[in-house]
Amino acid sequence: MKERQMELRFNDGVEFDRSGELRIEERRDGLYVVGEGMVCAVKTRREGEELIQKLRRRLNQEGSE
Repeated sequence: MKERQMELRFNDGVEFDRSGELRIEERRDGLYVVGEGMVCAVKTRREGEELIQKLRRRLNQEGSE
């Protein structure tokens, strides 16, 4: 069962499940990097891929401390 706190719902009906691994999701209003408890809007898939790499490096650094 999903944890309620990982779901994010906006007034316009758009929903995100912030749980799980980082991934790119497309919605009617654009692209988002979603996962690891966050949602970040991006302009392009490439920007999303670069953000995922950056966030993974940061998460790996924090995990090794």
